Amino acid sequence: MAKHKLGRLPSAPRDLVRSIPLKSVLTSGYTGTVPDVVAYVPAAANLPMDSNDSLGDCTAAAAAHVETAFSQFGQGAPIVPSNADVISFYSGSTGYVPGNPSTDQGGDMQTVLKYWNQTGIAGHKLAAYFAVDPKDFEEMRAALYLFGNLYIGFSCTQGFENAFNKGTVFDVVRRDRVLGGHAVAVHQITKNGNIKGSTWGGYFEMTPAAWTAYVDEPYAAVSQEWVKNNATPEGLDVNAANAAFLQVTGKPGPFVGTGPVPVPVPTPVPTPVPTPVPSTTADALLLSIQSQIAAYEAAKPHVGH
Repeated sequence: MAKHKLGRLPSAPRDLVRSIPLKSVLTSGYTGTVPDVVAYVPAAANLPMDSNDSLGDCTAAAAAHVETAFSQFGQGAPIVPSNADVISFYSGSTGYVPGNPSTDQGGDMQTVLKYWNQTGIAGHKLAAYFAVDPKDFEEMRAALYLFGNLYIGFSCTQGFENAFNKGTVFDVVRRDRVLGGHAVAVHQITKNGNIKGSTWGGYFEMTPAAWTAYVDEPYAAVSQEWVKNNATPEGLDVNAANAAFLQVTGKPGPFVGTGPVPVPVPTPVPTPVPTPVPSTTADALLLSIQSQIAAYEAAKPHVGH
C-alpha cells in the first residue's frame, strides 16, 4: 500500500476575504448553460505522485495536475511538470528546504496561488484565480466548464484515504477521523452526481455529501494556456473575457489572443428589435456582466489579484 501525505494548511482569514469570488463574473442565468457532465480528465499516466508520498507538498502536486489539464485540453498537448519542478515550486511557495525535514510543513492555498500567479510552476504562471462557493454545485460546474479546473482544499479523513486505497467512492462515514488538510485537483463534476479529481498519483471520486461535509476552499485557476485561437475550449471569447476581468479587478484582462481576430464587416443600422436570446454559452455568461459587477461592488468592495 502506497504511503500518502497531506500538507494543506489553513489560509489566512484576511487573504480569504480579499479573494475575488467567481460569482462576481457570472451572470444570473449561467446555471442553465452548463452541461450536466463537465469533464477535463488528464490521462492517469500524466498525474504522478509528485513526491506527495514523502513530502507534504499536496498544494504543489495539485497545481502540477491543474497545469497538465490546461495544456492537454487548452493547447492539445499535455505538459507534465517533473518531480524536480514540483519540489522547486513547493520550496518557493512554502519555504521548504530540500534535505531539511523540519521545513516540510506544507502550505496554505492562498499563498501558493499567489506564488503560482507571480512565479509559476515549471515556467507556467496563472493569469488569475477566483474563489468558488463550496456550497454552490452549479457554480462549481460553471467554474470547471469555463476554466478547466478546480483547485480545492478540504479536511482529509481516514475514510477518504481508505476509499482511495480501495478504489471506491469517498462518502460521509460515521465517526470518521480527520487526518489533516489536503489539496487536490478536480477534473470532472456531474450534476447531482459525484466529483472526480486527482491526487497521490491516481484518481478519486467523492459524493456531493462528502464534498459538502469536508471541502471548504475551492478555487478556479485561470491560465493563458486555456486559450487557443482566441477562445477557450468551450468558446469563451478572449475580448469578452478580458473586458469582464477589467471591470471586476481594475487590472488588464489575463488572456492574449492566439490567432487572427476577425475584422467586423460594417452593416446597415437595423430597425430596433427585441434583444435575442444569446446563442452561445459565452454570450449567456457575459451578457449581464456590467450589472452583475455593479451590484457586487456596491454591496462589498474587494481587492483584485
